[in-house]
Amino acid sequence: MKHIFIFITVILLTLIPQINHIYANNGVIQVDGLNIRSGPGTDYSVIGQANSEQVFTVLEQTDGWVNISGNGLSGWVAAQYISVLEESDYRVAVSSTEVMVREQNTSTSDIVKQVTKGTALEVLKKSGSWYEVKLPTGETGWIASWHVTNGDNIEETIQVTFHSVPIRKSASNDDEIIGFGEKGDSYLVRNKTGQWYEIEYNDEIGYIHKHSVQNPLEKKENILPLQHKTIVIDPGHGGDDPGTFGVSGTAEKDVVLKTATLLQKKLHQLGATTILTRTDDRFISLNPRIGTAKLVNADLFISLHYNSAPEFPSARGIHTYYYYSQYKELAQYVQEELIKETSLRDRGALQESYFVIRENKQPSLLLELGFLSNATEEELVQSSTYQHQITDGITNGLVKYFRH
Repeated sequence: MKHIFIFITVILLTLIPQINHIYANNGVIQVDGLNIRSGPGTDYSVIGQANSEQVFTVLEQTDGWVNISGNGLSGWVAAQYISVLEESDYRVAVSSTEVMVREQNTSTSDIVKQVTKGTALEVLKKSGSWYEVKLPTGETGWIASWHVTNGDNIEETIQVTFHSVPIRKSASNDDEIIGFGEKGDSYLVRNKTGQWYEIEYNDEIGYIHKHSVQNPLEKKENILPLQHKTIVIDPGHGGDDPGTFGVSGTAEKDVVLKTATLLQKKLHQLGATTILTRTDDRFISLNPRIGTAKLVNADLFISLHYNSAPEFPSARGIHTYYYYSQYKELAQYVQEELIKETSLRDRGALQESYFVIRENKQPSLLLELGFLSNATEEELVQSSTYQHQITDGITNGLVKYFRH
């Protein structure tokens, strides 16, 4: 009787499908029109189809079938038609001194970019002896497997993504600043504490906030530096009110609208909700402008202008104005970044009683972004390069302010 029981047990065990769970791995479909079924077998109904190069999350594998999810679908596909990336393939590091990442998985394909030893790359899929990878810049391409090593042994580094990011003595916004990281600086990660990286800075241990850096080894959280911030952008003047005129006749109202439109785009890309007080050449009185900020409970109101001093044609530079003293630091951040980006004369962050910042109950600034009465600056401010510089400066200043 005992022998019969053992025999039956062995038979039952051989009939139980072996399940190998694979959590959070990717699988890439290898053929077009692949049937996705409701269960692991051809007896199950077809609930959808997948096509070549589509990427799905692999939930589990069993008996020649793979359970996948993604692209609005969830079901089972035959294992021979999907390439599953093992967990250790999620990232690799370049092991050769200089390597070319190419458009296709062949050494004769066009070059996408050159990468150097130690660069961390996210693996999208594997084909033969080649990896399709995502570079830290976001570009994709192919790299030969003999030029990389498994990412588990990578020294984790971070790269600063903004100008003058504070490095603090401990993992707290309230602690002492021991220095500043500049955009593009890289640091070796010693440890992680909540939202902070512990790094070595000038022979000291310092801490830098994770939202100020890029870490190529981590999946990016969908959190942007200005997320949940509402910013009202006020292009000064408009319509019957042209503002000042430049030496060659440039109207202030036209240039500020150009600046405001570009600034709105950049702030939006960083997660901010943005509202323009005017989007075309129309007159709007001052009260409705500040009323917009109150209506939406703006985190910031920023009024854009260009300066003029015809009696002093050599006058040049940038001003940032605030009215309430609690916004002095905000003004200083923006002024510093504007000067850093443009290299124009720094005329300072100053307190002034302009209506749109005095009567505004929301945090507010008024910017004078150059002198149209100066022939050189009039020409400069109309250039695409300068417009990008000043909008980058404003954006960087706001990011620093809200982060602090």
